[in-house]
Amino acid sequence: MRLWAIWSAFAASLLLAGAPASVDATGPVAFVRDIYRAYEGARAKGQPMADRPARRRLFTPSLAKLIDDDYEPAERRGEVGILNFDPFVKAQDFEVDAVAVRTEPTGPGRAPATVTYTNFGQPATTRLDLVQGRGGWRIDEIRWSQGGSLRQLFRQTS
Repeated sequence: MRLWAIWSAFAASLLLAGAPASVDATGPVAFVRDIYRAYEGARAKGQPMADRPARRRLFTPSLAKLIDDDYEPAERRGEVGILNFDPFVKAQDFEVDAVAVRTEPTGPGRAPATVTYTNFGQPATTRLDLVQGRGGWRIDEIRWSQGGSLRQLFRQTS
């Protein structure tokens, strides 16, 4: 019995020692990586921006409301709203590769994330302002290297 306990402790220590200290399956990097996996490769579909529950999983309530207030009336009219491109890649079409995510926590529950990638072979950068709430990490703002931001887009047309 005692040998079994020693062996178990030894095996557990090996497993923990082999795991990278920076891996956090629920952290901001994992959250962003999960988002961008939907963009990688020639057959990628991106995030389902038309799906209201998906918007709730991705964005803070205030940003989700701005998107809802744009998307839903336009959809009822059979039109495209202000947000007529995918905000994660600032493009209508994409073939994303070489995704890298870097975060720098700025305080409790806040972590701006910089996402670098190539879209059709062209380098691009998107910055996400992440906020942690009861439901996990959510995006409170998207800023593009080409200029502008998601909230700014909605303010310009209000």
